[in-house]
Amino acid sequence: MKRFLCLCLVALLILGVVPLAAMANSAPILSGTSARDSNGRVWSWTWDGFDGVDFTSPAQVNLSNVTALAGNTVLRNDGTVWTWRQCCCDNHAVTGLTQVPGLNSVTAIANSTALRNDGTVWTWSWDSLDGLNWALSTPARVPGLDNVTAIAFGTELTALRSDGTVWRWEEDWGDRPATLEQISTFTNVTAITDGALLRSDGTVWAWGTDWYSEFIGPRPVSNLSNVIAIAHGTALRADGTVWQFRWDKLSAYPQAEAFQISNVSNVTAIGSEGWLISVLGPSGYVWVGNPVLMGPAFSYYCEYCCGYEHFPARTELERLSGPGGVGFLNLGTAVQQPPTSPFVDVNPNAWYAEGIDFVFENNIMQGTSATTFAPANNFNREMVVATLFRMYHGRIANVSDSRQSPFTDVPSGEWFAPYVSWGHRAGLVQGTSATRFGTGNPVSRQDFAVFMHRFANYVGDNTGISGGFTLTFPDVGGIDTWAQEPLRWAVYNGLITGTGQLLEPVGTANRAQAATILMRYAQTVAN
Repeated sequence: MKRFLCLCLVALLILGVVPLAAMANSAPILSGTSARDSNGRVWSWTWDGFDGVDFTSPAQVNLSNVTALAGNTVLRNDGTVWTWRQCCCDNHAVTGLTQVPGLNSVTAIANSTALRNDGTVWTWSWDSLDGLNWALSTPARVPGLDNVTAIAFGTELTALRSDGTVWRWEEDWGDRPATLEQISTFTNVTAITDGALLRSDGTVWAWGTDWYSEFIGPRPVSNLSNVIAIAHGTALRADGTVWQFRWDKLSAYPQAEAFQISNVSNVTAIGSEGWLISVLGPSGYVWVGNPVLMGPAFSYYCEYCCGYEHFPARTELERLSGPGGVGFLNLGTAVQQPPTSPFVDVNPNAWYAEGIDFVFENNIMQGTSATTFAPANNFNREMVVATLFRMYHGRIANVSDSRQSPFTDVPSGEWFAPYVSWGHRAGLVQGTSATRFGTGNPVSRQDFAVFMHRFANYVGDNTGISGGFTLTFPDVGGIDTWAQEPLRWAVYNGLITGTGQLLEPVGTANRAQAATILMRYAQTVAN
């Protein structure tokens, strides 16, 4: 019986294994496509596209007392294992939730794999009955593996035995028999994942195959140190940064090299399922990605395989949307870590410091340089669409996005071009004319209220106002007709509070004000 392969979109994606240690019930647990929040609720999502940035909204799984997660497999505190199916071919619904039969006293799980307290490893699969209905097979013991202390599964099973030996096992497939092979012997191993292990000195050792299917490794990942956790091809360093590592299979001397994921910091946990990864930020938000499609090696990988560069490389993750596509999934955190703003021109005691910290930490706004934010600078039209894109997608746009807007003052290749294209398609921004976007034009306070009101309508956030609410500022007569309702909504919800006794609707919004308004929106309006 073969392990169920989710080939709904592409034959390359194999749903894999994620080892997760049990954590305290009050702390979130993270896997590549599932998580348990601080209230004990379990959420599941799937990957839904080959552009690396399409993930389904999470659906709740009706299970409690969960102590470990591995994709669509969970371990409960009574030692039983439960699983479900969730695939693109099922419209992303959680179906077939059932207990894996005949398994008890389980101490660790990987996807469709379990480790019992006697050191034995067991596997099972979802098997098709008629192409539409599925049944769970009876678990079978992996022969030849005993005294196992940790397991992982991606494209193959990886196991660590009590004597320090690391083993790889592939089940039978077609006319190829099952194989069990020792990789190497290590000491002081603290964690394993598919194709790599972490040692107590913070180093990561990886192995794999080259283009000719010749086994390589294990070898240390040369530019990784101070690592505290690993998932599939992913490492979390003690400084809260996340790194991807993979084999440079096209070089004459294949080696595992790492690159930093650019848009997440202060990360507290990482997880994976197969090739899909997720990370937990300090504010409890989940960021997800497909590392197969990430990194500087990806563009020439596609050129090598396909004869052309089919997909652009990415070095960032996207923030996972909330249930029903509303807002973003937040697991809650047992310990809140303060953001570490690098901006020397932001006084930590200034009224706007909290807003700037918030938009920086959540990747909504970036600095004007690595060390400056320029809080007093004007907020212009391209900055608006960039921030709204990041709030919606939770990531930086890919500058190589080929979709164009109709505006002649938005040249292809400019950093803001994909943001303007998205904002125009979404109906969030209009041009100053049929062919001009108004690149570089500053945004007034009433303009910004209009943009935020459109965004709230677009994502389904609260746009309601109490019927009796009126604006009482002495300069309300200066509000343009088209901005009256959005500005009344913005003041009603506390997004805009005025400057002294005046509202200053046509006054130019600066970057400090924009950061504060965006923070207030996320905290009070967003669902």
